[in-house]
Amino acid sequence: MAKFLAYTVAAAPAASQPGLQQAERIFGVVPNLQAHLAESPETLSGRVLQCDAPAVRSRLLPWSYRLFGGSQRD
Repeated sequence: MAKFLAYTVAAAPAASQPGLQQAERIFGVVPNLQAHLAESPETLSGRVLQCDAPAVRSRLLPWSYRLFGGSQRD
């Protein structure tokens, strides 16, 4: 069975470093899942985008909260 390495931001492949930095910004640490997904920059970037969705929503204009059915406190 293949073993996947858990990368740190400094040790990750160059293409994965921005994704790990973004995950660290979102969570305050690099979560284990993202550390392992750093083996594949494409997979990592997709996962980071999923995790960052609430942050994207929080930057929406106040009127758009009603449009998308949320509240400003979400």
